Amino acid sequence: MLDVLIVDDEQLMRDGLKNIIPWEEHGFHIPLTAENGIEALELMKREKPDLIITDIRMPFLSGIELLKIITQQSPDIYTVILSGHGEFEYAQHAIQLGASGYLLKPLQKEELLEVLNKIKAQHKRRASPINTLLDIHKRYNGVDAATEDKLREILTDPGISSIPAQLLESFGIGRYDNIAFLAIHIDKIDERISDSNYFLAFQQIENHARSLLVPYRKIIVPCLAQRRILALISAPAAMYEEAADPFISIAQGACQKDFFIATAISNSHLAQDAVTALKEVRAAGAQRASAKSGGTIFFSQIDAEKLTATTTDIIATVSGIANGILSHDALEIDGHFEKLMRDVRSGRITPEFFRSFLAPNVFMHIQKVLSDLKINLEDIFETPLRDYRMLFTLKSVEEMLLSLKAYIETISEFILFR
Repeated sequence: MLDVLIVDDEQLMRDGLKNIIPWEEHGFHIPLTAENGIEALELMKREKPDLIITDIRMPFLSGIELLKIITQQSPDIYTVILSGHGEFEYAQHAIQLGASGYLLKPLQKEELLEVLNKIKAQHKRRASPINTLLDIHKRYNGVDAATEDKLREILTDPGISSIPAQLLESFGIGRYDNIAFLAIHIDKIDERISDSNYFLAFQQIENHARSLLVPYRKIIVPCLAQRRILALISAPAAMYEEAADPFISIAQGACQKDFFIATAISNSHLAQDAVTALKEVRAAGAQRASAKSGGTIFFSQIDAEKLTATTTDIIATVSGIANGILSHDALEIDGHFEKLMRDVRSGRITPEFFRSFLAPNVFMHIQKVLSDLKINLEDIFETPLRDYRMLFTLKSVEEMLLSLKAYIETISEFILFR
């Protein structure tokens, strides 16, 4: 049986979680408890638990800080995050640190059991002879979490111009190796679907992608904020489409009524041209509305010239909006949004293109501007990620664009009058 440690600063929550299920009947010892992160670290060193379930907000040492230490000191420990409503952005960070699960308060017994059963299955696979023998990619593609975070930061940069060769080499990929990018896009069909249900579906697909045993090198980079899982595969150019087949099968097998899932694939390139491959997979992904759920979009099969012109034009417009924020030029911002509205009304910007390309690029440019100014989104909005996602609950692209403009104007005013 697996040993469990519950960490929460509320006595009522600790007791409730400890007694919510008959733990031993489900393969777990009755949990130990700690009321803060510091006490949890002491118990972790002494008792060596297999699973730690921790709240995010705690005094002395937050759940995020606790996860960072666990990742560094005891990466084999499974971790599950307890999160309240409005804390999903923190949960995202926890997932990037390797958390095995995410539970929303008030806790439901069924959701807890679902996460526990998943952890038992992971533990069984981890202990299997083949995984012990091959030790394929461990938990972080064979590198530490900081290196994977660095790669994720670069791959999600809308203005990316290069991927350091040294970074790819740390994953075992040389500059003259053949590579291709693949992205599994996981979109909510209805934005009212809960974040916890979305996360469970996202993590299930991610775990399947990570656990694939394939005869070539692969790097899995989950990008939860962009609602996609990126995979960089290194295989001979002649067989890269064949190398993508297991990922396509994962996407097709994960299709369900609540989510639209599609796979985008770039052409094959030398690793030194990885940025080109990344731009191709982004461009292919932006066309996924034309596919059915479970479908695949190869960059080689789309009208690349027309698409490149559209995406290049949109990126220039988004950069102009960012410049307008920095220069406090409301007229410049208005001008760019008027152009975007014309593109919406002409049909050039579809709902899917807005959700998958335009809005994420705007959001990432904003984050870069604020980072340069040493401002956090949390300084402006109480729940920035939720406010951003509310855009996608609107019925028309026109409404989404107007709400995005209001979001930008709020940020611009904050910068101007701070």
